[in-house]
Amino acid sequence: MAVFAAWGIYQGADLGANGLAGSYGLNGYTIDIPEWGTYEGGVSARDGWRDFKAVGDADRVPLFVDALRFDLWPRDVEGPAANEFSAWSANNMARCCINRHAGTVGCLFLDGSARKVGLKELWTLKWHRTFNTAGPWTTAGGVTASDWPEWMRGFEDY
Repeated sequence: MAVFAAWGIYQGADLGANGLAGSYGLNGYTIDIPEWGTYEGGVSARDGWRDFKAVGDADRVPLFVDALRFDLWPRDVEGPAANEFSAWSANNMARCCINRHAGTVGCLFLDGSARKVGLKELWTLKWHRTFNTAGPWTTAGGVTASDWPEWMRGFEDY
């Protein structure tokens, strides 16, 4: 892959190591769309982060995250890719649930802080106002070790 190719849809020899081609993705719920609109997946514009100043717990709201796509609209019911290297063909959450840094991804939050985020922790972040941080892919929501695909089972639980 070319040095200046930060992200894109790559084919053939341009796929990069193990098919992981991409850089960071923007949390699509931070895009200011008309109040009456909906984001991808049907989430209401009123549930997005249209006014960053009015966000409580901004240190839990992802702005940019390591990803295979330039924009993301994760939903709490979306699971990880079944195979570590098939995330591109899966859902929005799977496209940022990538084993880029030994079970973690880099994340910039709305408050300006940045830190590593565990892959299973992605489901506990507040992607939009009504995102269920105790949803089915969290310990609080009842996920068990056997629910995770084999490639994720050894990563830290949240």
